[in-house]
Amino acid sequence: MSDEMAICLSDVLNDSCFPRTLGSEAQPSYIPDISDVGVFEGFLGLIAVFFALWFIKIALVTWFKKYKLQYLLRGSLLVFLVVDILNFLHGYGIVFHEKYDSYSDTLWYLSGTLSGVMLVVRYFWKLPLNIKKTLYEVGFDHRKRQEAIARYRMRKGFETLDPASMPPVFPNGWIAVVESSEVCPGEVVAATTLGYRFCVFRSRDNNSAFVLDAYCPHLGADLTGGIVRGNTIECPFHGWCASGIDGSCTRGRDSENKPPVPETVKVKKWTSDEANGMIYVWHHAEKDKQEPYWEMPRVEEVCNGDWVFRGRTEHEVHCHIQEIPENGADINHLKQLHSASVFMGGNWMDTNSWFNFVTHHWQPEWTRDENVPHIARIKLKQTTSFLGYHIPFSRLDIDIEQIGPATVHLHIKSWFGRAILLQHIIPEGPLAMRVIHQLYTEPSVRPFPAELLIRAEAIMFERHIALMELKQCIKQRLQVTENCPIRKYQRWYFSEFFSQNSPTLLSLRDRTLEF
Repeated sequence: MSDEMAICLSDVLNDSCFPRTLGSEAQPSYIPDISDVGVFEGFLGLIAVFFALWFIKIALVTWFKKYKLQYLLRGSLLVFLVVDILNFLHGYGIVFHEKYDSYSDTLWYLSGTLSGVMLVVRYFWKLPLNIKKTLYEVGFDHRKRQEAIARYRMRKGFETLDPASMPPVFPNGWIAVVESSEVCPGEVVAATTLGYRFCVFRSRDNNSAFVLDAYCPHLGADLTGGIVRGNTIECPFHGWCASGIDGSCTRGRDSENKPPVPETVKVKKWTSDEANGMIYVWHHAEKDKQEPYWEMPRVEEVCNGDWVFRGRTEHEVHCHIQEIPENGADINHLKQLHSASVFMGGNWMDTNSWFNFVTHHWQPEWTRDENVPHIARIKLKQTTSFLGYHIPFSRLDIDIEQIGPATVHLHIKSWFGRAILLQHIIPEGPLAMRVIHQLYTEPSVRPFPAELLIRAEAIMFERHIALMELKQCIKQRLQVTENCPIRKYQRWYFSEFFSQNSPTLLSLRDRTLEF
């Protein structure tokens, strides 16, 4: 190769690699350097770090308080995907101008930070859903909060109720007190049920749960502030120990040179049972029936841990305890209250909208179990249609068992698999109910349909709350055709779960100033 050709080739390479500008010599192309990052880019980086720290804080606070971390995770995932798409488009020059090359680094830093946050909290992604609403959060939206508070105080004080027209308020049978998961070994929990304050604790020795009256017979201290020692709870005031087995009391560690506690001094020990993730107490108004004469049935898939816990809902309702499970026997209310789509929300007034294109169809049948008198059964079929056309895979076959006065098991079969919804009504006061629903499914059921099911249950139940709270519970109902199933249910409920000495609103008013 001649010298002239070599010089020409060198010039060509130099021109291609280092383009010349007019009136200047060849300059190399711009190579980014960290020192060249401007103030604006640094500000974006600080914002990214700030939002990452803010997200972690909010995520942890939300996790510990309301268990809604999964929605924050889904939101962060959406942001992460948007950032990745923008960075991809920027790489091909579709978005952002070429002179803003440093934005690419900023986007990568931001997406990397979000990825790290996602990895840190990824473990909590599939947490069971937990919906908990107080009395003020459910009802008619057009009522002001002040009106809701006034109504609440009115109902709690029973200022406008006619006690003579109301059935007894606390039924006989197994009544849920607290969820098993709330009472860990060696821990004590306070619970209010049937107008009583209970001390519920679990032994470290044998994992047994015990339920006692909450107040020490010595000087009335609250045992829920005590320490669990074996099968006993130590009073925080003077150290007396109350046995969870029989309620007997003994002196604590400073018992030397002191007389023993008389055998007649005891804390009331409530007959309790633990099944299906709940702790129950046996309550009966008659003295000759203080021992249980029927057992709370076990759901094997739940007790054995074969099925997956998918979530829970918790609502406060101010009504008579009978009115909540009675809805299952009220066949005609299903079309009026539950035919509108669950996507219309839990406010009944919002269901009468022309936006409601989806309709639920119900076919119920209520019967009393003749072989087991404390159980009633309902067969329910649900289908869904869109603008009158049936939606495939929307059918639900639900076998409902009401077991006793305050427990309902809903066995659900769907195209997605089997599930069971457990309803527990906890009567904290005469007209103060706390209703808990727990959902368990087969392992093959995916999280999305399970979450949709528990949300649908919450929405449908919330449509009842405002109506139940404002209605009056009366013994005698109108004898019309559509009320016949309700009358059958009422006669069954009254005959099975109320007795001669069942507490009424009047008797409770005489017993305490609170009611």
